[in-house]
Amino acid sequence: MNKVILLKKPTEKLYNDCCNSFIWGLGAHIPKTIWRQELPLLMRLIDIVLREPLIQMLEWYVGIKTDYKYSIGKGGRYLKKFLEPEIWNDFEKTYTDANYDNIWNSLFLFHDLFKKTAEHVGQVYGFQFPEEECKRALAFLKHVKELPQDAKSIF
Repeated sequence: MNKVILLKKPTEKLYNDCCNSFIWGLGAHIPKTIWRQELPLLMRLIDIVLREPLIQMLEWYVGIKTDYKYSIGKGGRYLKKFLEPEIWNDFEKTYTDANYDNIWNSLFLFHDLFKKTAEHVGQVYGFQFPEEECKRALAFLKHVKELPQDAKSIF
């Protein structure tokens, strides 16, 4: 017997927690870890603090489109079936190899995709997307990316 996964609409707290987790990771943990070139930790953080909230937001995004009648599956395995090709292609590009330039590029894709879907979900449910926090996180990410190779500190 197949287990039925019940889909739930976001509460304002769940939405805010999801946004905060993503933005905090993008604007603090991830840039520091990539700057230190701590690859194993970096890849783990990307999956936990970026990918998990992104998949959660995409689940709500799909839920809105389907009136919460379909599951995206464990770990988002059915996402491709429900997302517009442009969104799916961007999501695919968040998966990268161990090349730091590719990782940097994927981080900006993560940002754009999360922001786009989170703004949509927030608009549908009347939740306020944390625009200022997101801008600060993106600014810090860009700052760290632009540091010279021989920088002794992030600030």
